[in-house]
Amino acid sequence: MHQRSLYSNEDAFECLPCAEGCEACVDGSPCVAALNWVARTTILALACFVITCLPFIVYFTIKYGHVRVSINVDIDIIKQT
Repeated sequence: MHQRSLYSNEDAFECLPCAEGCEACVDGSPCVAALNWVARTTILALACFVITCLPFIVYFTIKYGHVRVSINVDIDIIKQT
């Protein structure tokens, strides 16, 4: 507690400029969010791919919705194993 105050010395502190996009700042952290364009582009491309495939999936489901899958097991194949 008995230390000499540095506030009276003009050369003790240096004011740093605010980051780009800031009108007022407390520290050097950016005020504008940095965007990860690679991740955003990948997610957008994947979403566009899924949206593009949906009409084909709907068409396939409507066209072949009446087809039922049944499993016919041959008794001779089961006896051989």
